[in-house]
Amino acid sequence: MDVIEGFPKVHCFNVILVVVDRLRLTSFQAVYGSSPPLVSYGVSATSDLTLDQQLLDRDVALSALKADQK
Repeated sequence: MDVIEGFPKVHCFNVILVVVDRLRLTSFQAVYGSSPPLVSYGVSATSDLTLDQQLLDRDVALSALKADQK
């Protein structure tokens, strides 16, 4: 932190306030500049029926959200 100088001291400490806009960008978007990929589950099958149904429901929900954005 030797590079940053000239900030006022608060109770004998140098204070740097960092504001992060968490609603606008995800950490993935900040690093790569695009939205993270969402891999579709498709028609694969797992040995866990509950997980299988949850992944299918997720695909349906993501499809509905993408349709609403257009």
